[in-house]
Amino acid sequence: MRVTKYITTVLALVLLLISGTSNAVIIGGKDWRQVTDTTGYSWNDFDAIFDTSTGACDVVGCLLDNGASTVNLTGYTWANNFEVNDLLTSYSGVAGFSSLTSANSVDQGPGALDDFFNDFSATSTGTFNDQIAGRTRDQSIGNDISHDLVSVLRWHGSADNFSDRTILTVGFRADRDLSIGGWVYKNVPEPSIIALFGLGLLGLGFSRRRKVQA
Repeated sequence: MRVTKYITTVLALVLLLISGTSNAVIIGGKDWRQVTDTTGYSWNDFDAIFDTSTGACDVVGCLLDNGASTVNLTGYTWANNFEVNDLLTSYSGVAGFSSLTSANSVDQGPGALDDFFNDFSATSTGTFNDQIAGRTRDQSIGNDISHDLVSVLRWHGSADNFSDRTILTVGFRADRDLSIGGWVYKNVPEPSIIALFGLGLLGLGFSRRRKVQA
């Protein structure tokens, strides 16, 4: 009876872990938080709690605070340009930024990041394009009062030559006091790894049950 209870508990925990991550944007072991969760916060607000060298939170509590509200970012890492670039290109399969240390744009082509916009909420929408824009922890070279912004623009309708195309931009400077939000992620095991762990525990449970019956 005890073994059956053990197995039931393990199954419940595995299902809870998997269901708990079903709505998360998990790519390559990183659980990316929606940029829209932090759009009311500036680069300065992020800098106050994160180490810009490692991206790790270096204050107790890890509360992002703009004076009017807070967001708990315990366990999260503030991404750099390379990590966001990898995230974007994992969706499109198209080569990303040629340089991550200077301002440039990349035309990803029609429909390249439609799935990305399905997973991530736009920080702004308009007649001609939707945008997801967020800060990275990288600082624009040669200018200590402005900092990098990585944005994804999905054009639609008939806007110039960008109709139905996705444009990535990196390294464009925005004043660090502006409330734009940031790219943050949490390192988590993939659901498949969690499932394998659960199956391993189940195996131990069945093994123990056979011993008891013998």
